[in-house]
Amino acid sequence: MPAAVPIVATIAAGVAAANEMYAIAMVITVAAQIATQALTKTPSLNSYRDTSERKQVLRAAASAKTVVYGRSTSAGTLFFSEEQAGEQDDGEMLHLAIALAGHPLSGVQTVWLGDEPISSYPEHAFFEVHTNRQTADPYMLENCPSWKEDMIGKGITWLRVSLKFNAEKFPAGIPNIKVEKQGRAIYDPRTGLTGYSNNAALVILDYYRNYLKVPDTDILWDQFKEAANICDEDVITGGNTVEKRYTINGEFDLSENKVSILEGMLAACAGDVTYTAGKHGLLVGAYYGPATEVITESQLAGDIEIMPEVSQAERVNTIKGTFVDPQQGYTEADFPSVSVGEWVTEDGVEISQDMKLRFVTSEFQAQRLADVKLKRTRIARTMNVTLNLSGYRYRPGMYVKVNFPSIGIVNVEMRVTDWKFGVQNGVQLTLKQETADVWGDVIGKPIER
Repeated sequence: MPAAVPIVATIAAGVAAANEMYAIAMVITVAAQIATQALTKTPSLNSYRDTSERKQVLRAAASAKTVVYGRSTSAGTLFFSEEQAGEQDDGEMLHLAIALAGHPLSGVQTVWLGDEPISSYPEHAFFEVHTNRQTADPYMLENCPSWKEDMIGKGITWLRVSLKFNAEKFPAGIPNIKVEKQGRAIYDPRTGLTGYSNNAALVILDYYRNYLKVPDTDILWDQFKEAANICDEDVITGGNTVEKRYTINGEFDLSENKVSILEGMLAACAGDVTYTAGKHGLLVGAYYGPATEVITESQLAGDIEIMPEVSQAERVNTIKGTFVDPQQGYTEADFPSVSVGEWVTEDGVEISQDMKLRFVTSEFQAQRLADVKLKRTRIARTMNVTLNLSGYRYRPGMYVKVNFPSIGIVNVEMRVTDWKFGVQNGVQLTLKQETADVWGDVIGKPIER
């Protein structure tokens, strides 16, 4: 085995469960040879790490907790490494401990050493997954003198990997270690049960409750239930398969900007957050019509502001972008661009906009989302109206018919996208003309791999 690689760390159980940073290091000594290994990379806090960075094991005294939803393949944070006592002989054991998530995972599938599953090394590599342990790992206590009784890992998931040195099996030294993860269990208000799910609405609900700390009394439960039902709808794809409409699969660090994380989740379901009467809700991409309510001129209590179409600078006829492809090892890949030929001809040139879908792992879901974004951007008649108190009943997501014949608008179906209420100013609504055609499913086409 290469020169000694002591990395001694303590996982303080209570702190690890309560803080956003892993309390995993009291003493750290890293031999120079390991510091240069491709295995390790020092993280920078308060920054986004893409999928390629997440596949490299981090070496760190402290790192932000990682949260995993759905399925993901990535590495983790190496917080402990110790060789067995004795000479540097062939066959010597090295024990590694790697933090995988700052919460219990629902499961761990394949463990990879480099590009090979760990099962390819039956006599030279062994592992054990620890989820929310309540006592110290007896194996580590027996084989690692530096492992102490208070090194537990309550509330987190970590991986122990033991390697038996063999120059032929590991010619480049310690291989990179990555894991196929099944994310945290989440609550489903439709059933009252908690379990694994990648339903986009349920993931966002879990993020609200556990990481944005929104109390249950401030949540629009019926809206989240409806959103979850829409996410669970079966959709036929261009690959002659059926998949759920909106799922979220991926991970992030708690040091990332919380708004950016939420925006990434909303992009995965064409979603809009709502805040009505002090309560938080979610509208995922869908047609919520047909309209049953009509807004008439008799309800107006102020001026009408109309934005008939997008400006030339904001006009788009093509959406391009990336998603995370499981068939390419959960790497970022381009999905087939989505465009409307009629609009390209009208504009005389392709005008594209990029979409980065960090939580989407289906090229078909990515194309559906791109189609929705394109149509919502292009079909853009928007109105701001102020109504009397009769407008109190309208809520974001509702479809209404707007009947203002004096300005040539007769029973035009529009969607309420924003709602504000004030005793002095009445009800202020933002309405957008989004027909059922905006939400039609694009079958999409498979990408060439």
